[in-house]
Amino acid sequence: MSPRNFARVYSQKRGQTPAKAVEAIRLDAARRRLEETDDRIEAIAEDCGYSGEEQMRAAFVRVLNIPPREYRKRFATSKRSLP
Repeated sequence: MSPRNFARVYSQKRGQTPAKAVEAIRLDAARRRLEETDDRIEAIAEDCGYSGEEQMRAAFVRVLNIPPREYRKRFATSKRSLP
């Protein structure tokens, strides 16, 4: 199957393009890491397949209308260790 045909068939079956599906998977993984860990945002971005923090930030703002740092402030569930 050619890449073009795959994209067409995938879009028909799933209701979104393969690129949008990958973006949703990356965004979901990053959201969970921001909520559940104290990992650096740069490390989360790289681990979730973004080229860097700025690319992840752009995806968050485009899809969720909130930058990653603000998302973490609002939705973090992890217990931060006390000094």
